[in-house]
Amino acid sequence: MTFSAFELNDWQQFDSIKMDLSAPVTIITGTNGSGKTTLVSLLSSQFGARFVSHATPMVSDDGEVSYTSGFWGHVGGFLSRLFDKPDPNIVGTIKFEDGNETKLKTPNNVSAQYIMEYLPRRPVPGIFLPSHRPSFLYQKVSNINTGNKKSRNEAYHEFNNKVSQPAQTGGYIGLEIKTTLLKWLIDGSGVKQGDHWARPRHAESENNYIGFMNLLRNFLPPTVGFDRFEFKDDELVFVCKDGRDQFLLETASGGVTTLISLAWLLYNFSQDNPSFTLIVDEIEHHLHPSLQREILGMIHRSFPKVKIIVTTHSPLVVNSVENAKVYALRPNERDRIEVLELPLKDKLATANRILDDVLGVGAPYPIWAERKIDSILSRYLEQPFNQDVAQKLQIELENEGVGELMHAALGKWLDAQNQ
Repeated sequence: MTFSAFELNDWQQFDSIKMDLSAPVTIITGTNGSGKTTLVSLLSSQFGARFVSHATPMVSDDGEVSYTSGFWGHVGGFLSRLFDKPDPNIVGTIKFEDGNETKLKTPNNVSAQYIMEYLPRRPVPGIFLPSHRPSFLYQKVSNINTGNKKSRNEAYHEFNNKVSQPAQTGGYIGLEIKTTLLKWLIDGSGVKQGDHWARPRHAESENNYIGFMNLLRNFLPPTVGFDRFEFKDDELVFVCKDGRDQFLLETASGGVTTLISLAWLLYNFSQDNPSFTLIVDEIEHHLHPSLQREILGMIHRSFPKVKIIVTTHSPLVVNSVENAKVYALRPNERDRIEVLELPLKDKLATANRILDDVLGVGAPYPIWAERKIDSILSRYLEQPFNQDVAQKLQIELENEGVGELMHAALGKWLDAQNQ
């Protein structure tokens, strides 16, 4: 079971949010503070994660302090629900593919923190990666448990427990991957003494080891050229480009380790859950622009039955999947957050235009360059525009080192004439 739709109304900074989650890939974008993390956290709570909401302190005229869970501070929204709905504390609905739904309810009395109620909570198989993810830290493999064999499901829970911990509380990762792969290699190889097996081979462990190695060959970018694993002095070595390049897990770049950890979670979780939902907050973290363009496609190709929901600030992620549903969170005329589904023409837009139109970045070039252009243009705005003026403008821009932005200057000039 997975999600099909999500609605949120008159709660916290949100006005009215309605999203169709039936597509294989859903991308949510918007500026900082627009509520991307809040939305995916509410959804991921159906995986069993515990999401804590924060209330706003309110001080009355007589100095008493109380807290509002969001909608009480928006009288118009509250009154409309008070008369239109039997329970004004219901602020949202999660709908599922099987036709069932869960209501999101805020408690009447809250403190600085409170837990949203889910009526009822419906367990959904899925993985949630928060935006603040722990770092890889070198730790030497000190021992291998020679007892029970380790399943992929056990490997997932061991690693996911660490991923959900912030780094400052000791949530460093890496050792779990090395230890598990070494155990799978040893158990899968067995020990032969003479003509008999002193320690029989464990076929499942061998398949797990080979399966993850095969996944990385398709999951890591061609520039890495990953070939195989090798263990040297119990150190996991990634052998790449026919042995011309080799590196330890912890010495890989941030982008490569991000892909390895994501592949590890997906690979192990998928053993018992062939169809599930992956939610990643700010998926572009540590990824080179070329990988930002490819990451969603790589996940979808490797795990075609997985539904993907991500948030991002990257325009390269926004337009990376043709059949994705893309939603932009933006303030309306009442300065409340609403959602806008981007049509195909906006998904086909250049990264620069997405930065400007969707993310509100403004000019997609350095601010010092924009100031130079504005200063130069101020001397031309009252002149009739012709070839001679254009040549003079081009020369001035080049003398100031911003000649390559002539197209931007012309766009600004046309905007000024149309106002």
